[in-house]
Amino acid sequence: MKMPAVKLFKTHTETDRLSAQQTKDTAVTSSLLWKISGNDLEKPSWLYGIIDVFCSQQPHIPEAVRTALKQSRSLYLPTDILVPGPEKEKAIRAAITMPEGYSFKKLFSEAEYKELREWFPDSLKTRLASMDRVRPAIINALIIYMAFAPFCKEQVYDGTELVKLAQAQQLPVFGLEEIADEIAVADSIPDEEEAQMMLKIIRNPQKMDSLFRGIINAYKIQDIDSILIAMTATEDMQRHKAMMLDHRNYKWAPLIIDQALWAPSFFAIPAVHLGGSTGLVALLRKEGYTVTPVLMQ
Repeated sequence: MKMPAVKLFKTHTETDRLSAQQTKDTAVTSSLLWKISGNDLEKPSWLYGIIDVFCSQQPHIPEAVRTALKQSRSLYLPTDILVPGPEKEKAIRAAITMPEGYSFKKLFSEAEYKELREWFPDSLKTRLASMDRVRPAIINALIIYMAFAPFCKEQVYDGTELVKLAQAQQLPVFGLEEIADEIAVADSIPDEEEAQMMLKIIRNPQKMDSLFRGIINAYKIQDIDSILIAMTATEDMQRHKAMMLDHRNYKWAPLIIDQALWAPSFFAIPAVHLGGSTGLVALLRKEGYTVTPVLMQ
C-alpha cells in the first residue's frame, strides 16, 4: 500500500490560501473536504466526499480541493478501477462477468423482464439482452444512473475529474481496495433481492425523484450527516448498510491512517462514507486524529 517518495510541489501561497479558507468561518461544522492532522502526522492529509455523478455543466472541483490536492503526494480512490494499468480492462471485465451458465434474465418472471426491458430506452434494449452474464450489481448501477438522467443531461464521474487533475500534477493514483473487493461487497446482496430492487426503482419514479433531490440537496449544502440519511432512506439500504457502508469504513480507516503517516495524501471517498457515528470522520477522530471541515465556496 505504501508508495515510493514523490517530489512534493507546494508553495507558501497555496498553503496560506487553504489555511485562510479553514479559518474564514469558524462556524463551519461540516464540509465535503476535511483536513486530517495531529497524532504524529508531520503534514496533513485530506478526506474529500465525492458524489458518483454530477452534471458537467455545473461548476465543480472547488478551489479548496485543488489546493489540497496540490499539497498531497498521492490520490486515493475507493477502488483501483480508475487507476491506469495495462491489464485493467481485462480485470474489470473478469470482475463484472458471472460464470458460464448464469442468466440475469432468469432472476425475473417473463412479465417482470419485459417490464424492465421496456423501461430501457430503445438504444439500450438490445444491450440488456447482451448483458445476461453481467453481475446484477452492475446492471443495477446502470439503472440508477439512468433514473438520475432527468436531473442532468450529461453526467460526469467525480473520481474521473480528480484523476485528471492528479495526472496533470504527476501524482500517483491508488485504490484503497481492488475492484474485486467492491464486487464482493455487492455480491453480499442476493441476486434475487437485487432484481426486486431494480423493479422498485423503475416502478416508483416519484419516489426516486424525491430520493435523488434529497441526495443532491444534502450534497450542495455539504452536510455529510444529511447525505448519509438521504442515501440510506430506503428499506433496502437500511437492511444492507452494515455491509455496504460500515464494514468498508472500518476497513478503510486504518488504511487511510497508514498512508497519511507515510506521506500527505488526498483521499476521495463517496460522501456517504463520511458521516454518522460509524463514518470515516468519526472513526479517524476515535483514533486520536484531528479532523476538521474546510470551508468551500
